[in-house]
Amino acid sequence: GSGKLRVPVAMELPIRIMGSGAELNAEFVDQDLMSGDRALMAELGIDRMRLGDVIAINHADHRYGRSYREGAVSIALCIHGDSVMTGHGPGILTLMTAPRPIIEWTIDATANIAGPLGVERAA
Repeated sequence: GSGKLRVPVAMELPIRIMGSGAELNAEFVDQDLMSGDRALMAELGIDRMRLGDVIAINHADHRYGRSYREGAVSIALCIHGDSVMTGHGPGILTLMTAPRPIIEWTIDATANIAGPLGVERAA
């Protein structure tokens, strides 16, 4: 093998839109997206993000708080929806992080925690 962990994700988020929570430790609280630019949200597909979607963030090191680190990768889970307050958009919870690119990810629109948990959509 390549020695890398491969993870399917529903989407990639650019680190530049990560907002509220940047100063807080990743093990204590989620991180929210800067959601004031609705056109950008639509362009990135964030307006279609679902609760439980698995998300990749390149260059995000969440080992000790949250920081930018070239080549780092964080994998997160969408845990709450959008807000009307700028900087408190959809929230993501860190699942795993690596300071160098040992986590590889591929886009899979179905990458949502509901699948492995056996949770079905309500009728």
